[in-house]
Amino acid sequence: MRSDGGDLPAGVMNRPPSTYLQQFADLLDQVRIDADLTVRELGELIEASSHSQPVRVTGGDRLPRWQSVSNYLIGCGAGGGILQAWLELWRTLHQAVGEIRRPSHPDPGAFWAQIEQDWQRGLTAIRRPDPLLIELRKVSTLKELGIVIQALAVRAGLSSVREVANRTGIPKTTVNHWYKGTRKPSLSRLSILAVLLGATDAEEKEFSLALGRIRITCEAWSPRSGQRCMLSETHRGRHQSIGGDRWLDDGELDGTQGPRTAANVGVRGPFW
Repeated sequence: MRSDGGDLPAGVMNRPPSTYLQQFADLLDQVRIDADLTVRELGELIEASSHSQPVRVTGGDRLPRWQSVSNYLIGCGAGGGILQAWLELWRTLHQAVGEIRRPSHPDPGAFWAQIEQDWQRGLTAIRRPDPLLIELRKVSTLKELGIVIQALAVRAGLSSVREVANRTGIPKTTVNHWYKGTRKPSLSRLSILAVLLGATDAEEKEFSLALGRIRITCEAWSPRSGQRCMLSETHRGRHQSIGGDRWLDDGELDGTQGPRTAANVGVRGPFW
């Protein structure tokens, strides 16, 4: 086996090990393109000393350090489960490069077969949609939002409300209400939490959209049709259902039975 990254002896595997490096570099470059960033713009985002740093990450001739790859991906907006998937792919590449440089495996055929299997699994993982994004796009209630907020916290390594409060500066009672779905967060506070818990740019945007989809309605129900009040929970005055029923807090129907007179509210009239 050659130590310069060349091909393995015939029959050991179907592809030269060096192609893993180039494919990894091409994949990284595509991430930047999909993020609509030039090399120079990405260099500025990750505060690189020069735009040549992103270029070196995608050079394809050597294994870049994980920290450099991580900074590159984060600059392109990747994070969460996708970033973890990239780490696993990088680890597979690290193993391959190590074997190329210093062959030590007693069964090269079995080793490279496993590398190829891990590589294909890794390619599938980095192309898989972010599970948090998928759940965020389904959110339509406060309870569902609370579940996703808690999932983001767990992903950030925070298992308790206290840890989330300490990390974000948001009171424990407030975080607890969000988890339970009993209080709607403001956009500004939700954005702070998302950023400090490591949400990607795409996830931050979806949190905002999810919050906009949630409409908190009144808990009152029509005594006639059984329909729920369609007005905001903070509305004042009569309740109103989508079917047109209007009623007061005491359950008395109003507005759909004609004018309110002494006869239709159970009052016989003046005593004279």
